Amino acid sequence: MSKKIGQEGLHLIMQFEGCRLTAYKPVTTEKYYTIGYGHYGPDVAKGMKISMAQAEAYLIADCQKFANYVDNKTYVPITLNDNQRDALISFAYNCGQGNLKKLCAGRTAMQIADKLLSYNKAGGKVLAGLTRRRKAERELFLSPCGNIATSQPMSYAIGGNYTTKVNLNVRTSAAGNMKKWDKLTVSGKSHSLNQSGYAVLKKGTVVTCKEIKKLGESIWMRIPSGWICARSGDKVYIG
Repeated sequence: MSKKIGQEGLHLIMQFEGCRLTAYKPVTTEKYYTIGYGHYGPDVAKGMKISMAQAEAYLIADCQKFANYVDNKTYVPITLNDNQRDALISFAYNCGQGNLKKLCAGRTAMQIADKLLSYNKAGGKVLAGLTRRRKAERELFLSPCGNIATSQPMSYAIGGNYTTKVNLNVRTSAAGNMKKWDKLTVSGKSHSLNQSGYAVLKKGTVVTCKEIKKLGESIWMRIPSGWICARSGDKVYIG
């Protein structure tokens, strides 16, 4: 099994996929129920309810299937950096492994990035939501990993001001549950997205560090709105 999807790809998918915490059937004739960010299967029962943390866990697990396809040279013959990999996992999650293979067959990285934009139709019609998603995936695909990752030590100071490099989930504690949107202050809401009732801090937001906590390879920062992941391994999300 290949490595998990990165935070950039995960946040991109969460931005575009709707999240429902109660099991439902988009089409009544479907065999199984759906829950969270599109998780579908025999493990989802009628009336089932989950938390936002469980929905995120389902999403990460479901993304693994497509991460394995992206890491398979039969589907993606070229060598990818982390941002390119995340962008293609998001694409495959939305369009399937068959379209992933077609997208990458015989193309260079730049050609793949440009071809992404053509996968914005459903039933032959261009959809605004798919157009926005393909543009976001292309932007991530073309983003140098140096914008986020660094091999140099990154330290944070209490009271220091820093800027978010990606959209970040706001949590109630370090690595804890996602924070409800309606629990934010007016100022906090102005800098955050409302993702299915939960707060996602926008890329480019200046934040003030109130507290730092290290958990494993991750560094968590408390800001006025809650806790956000500042760094995980060699990936820096706040600088």
